[in-house]
Amino acid sequence: MSIEKIEKAVNDYKIIRNTLTDKILIGNKTLKELYKEYLTLTIPEDATYLEVRKLACKLMYLYQMAMAGYSSSNARFTALKETYEIGFREYYQSLVAEASRTNSKIPAASYLEAMSRSATDELKSAVLVAEVERNYWKDIITHLGCMRKTLEIVNMSSALELKNIPGPRDPEDVSSILDKNNNFFPEENEND
Repeated sequence: MSIEKIEKAVNDYKIIRNTLTDKILIGNKTLKELYKEYLTLTIPEDATYLEVRKLACKLMYLYQMAMAGYSSSNARFTALKETYEIGFREYYQSLVAEASRTNSKIPAASYLEAMSRSATDELKSAVLVAEVERNYWKDIITHLGCMRKTLEIVNMSSALELKNIPGPRDPEDVSSILDKNNNFFPEENEND
């Protein structure tokens, strides 16, 4: 394969990706909008306990929305797939029955399958779109799970810091031991 063909394939892919990112709708939102909503949760470098808690609440909300999206898209996918398979079988069987009824030779299985696929082509396309949507939500859920694990690590680190700081132990009372920049150790920042 030549370099020119590879470069053309890469450019074609970029054009298709950009077009699909703006055209595919999942839950009445484009992939670009969903990306911004579900995949751009940022954990600050020096996150305080309260910031981590707020992020965890937002993450829980996003996870619930993603699970709802996945559940409904999975139901649609399953229903469409079953409908397609039933339609395919029924059309296939009707072709066999028609040949038997007219005492004609039953066509080859490959011909019957091709005709049945052709007759149910639109439904197959709908199944593929539903599968893309279902897989997208599955990927979102996986991403949110990784974010949850990251937040747990940050939260444990913050809890260890809180445990080693003299003074109040109530997480709601943390603000009383933070300086004006929300730093746990104000004396470290005085020399900066």
